Amino acid sequence: MSPASSGTTLEDMESVMIGVLVGVAAFALILYRQLRTRRLNSRNYTVPLVIGLIGVVQTVAYLASGAPVTAIDVAATLLGLVCAAVLAWPRARSQRLWRDDAGQWWMRGTALTVVWWFISLAVHFATSLLVHLVNGEGLQFGLGAFENATLMVYLGVTLGLQTWFRLRRLPSGSPATERVEVPVA
Repeated sequence: MSPASSGTTLEDMESVMIGVLVGVAAFALILYRQLRTRRLNSRNYTVPLVIGLIGVVQTVAYLASGAPVTAIDVAATLLGLVCAAVLAWPRARSQRLWRDDAGQWWMRGTALTVVWWFISLAVHFATSLLVHLVNGEGLQFGLGAFENATLMVYLGVTLGLQTWFRLRRLPSGSPATERVEVPVA
């Protein structure tokens, strides 16, 4: 079936492809950062916030376009966010944390962290697939347009919660758990 006969325009396809490419690039960046040795501190929330904000902008742009959003789309997205929250915990537990001689905390993801990331994405895609299947819409491969628009929100939420769970593993009063004050200009 051609795009014209399915009601999908070339502009819609380009928008989906851009969303997919941004999502793949974000996922590659996340995996790269997860496997690097990095200092652990409360500034580790920066990347999840940036990714989440990109997701909010994409979602708002999608909603502003007037594209249809069904209750099933919203349900699939909300269920995906619940899964994001649940799966952030084992990923955070799979990361190695240690303190150096100077008292600074460090972290590095393990092979198990990568496995948990792929499980998280598989669950996200399966959730979308199953919600639409249960609704009688038939088997749809990949994400729907709304789920695609909110993928970066999903990544921001799951990465932010993983950071939160990881910081909770440290002893209270640790320098890595101290609040960082950002001056307002």
